[in-house]
Amino acid sequence: AKVTYIYKMQQNEADIIAINKIDALSGERLDRLREMVGRNFPKATVIGVSARSGRGFDELARLLDGDGVGENRVDVDYDTYGEGEARLGWLNATLRIDANEPFDGDRLLTELADDIRTALTGASAEPAHIKLLLRVGETIGVANVVAGNKRAELSQSCGTCLTHGELVVNARAEATPDLLRDQVRGCLDRIAARFGIELTTVTMDVLSPAPPKRPDVSTEFDGEVRA
Repeated sequence: AKVTYIYKMQQNEADIIAINKIDALSGERLDRLREMVGRNFPKATVIGVSARSGRGFDELARLLDGDGVGENRVDVDYDTYGEGEARLGWLNATLRIDANEPFDGDRLLTELADDIRTALTGASAEPAHIKLLLRVGETIGVANVVAGNKRAELSQSCGTCLTHGELVVNARAEATPDLLRDQVRGCLDRIAARFGIELTTVTMDVLSPAPPKRPDVSTEFDGEVRA
């Protein structure tokens, strides 16, 4: 409930709410969803977009260029918001990949993303997102997981077999930073053994977001009221 409170406050404050992945919904379901979002957040303009096809982004750009964006303000329970943020762990890691024999970069991305998803859900740590990027020179491959019950998707294929590269892992889950780090490390060890590759950690940072800061209380100073 406290994690949900964060999303609710973010939408309460929004001038525009864009529903992504509309290509995955029928017209009737999308209409019902837009009506529900509009009913719950009446101050916002609600539109549908598809990051996959680009549909709706011209309208979004027009709205962002309009007047009045950024004027919505809401009262926030900072204690509840902070407790919700504290339940979310973040991990950012960069690793170097080396192998004696060429391996399929796209297969590594999708299998590793699915392994992390399965490990987190098995540890009762609901993933908010898992993003993997594999870079080999100018070539880039990208895999994403956006929910615990959905398989990883390859949003950009590196389209090649390789023997070295750089792997970037970005994961967010309803988990402590330590649990998130341990689960991801276990998946990295298993994928390295499965593909016969060497993974060298360059950086690995885990954290829980700091509590939001309350607005400063106005005080009187030299005859002027200052924040």
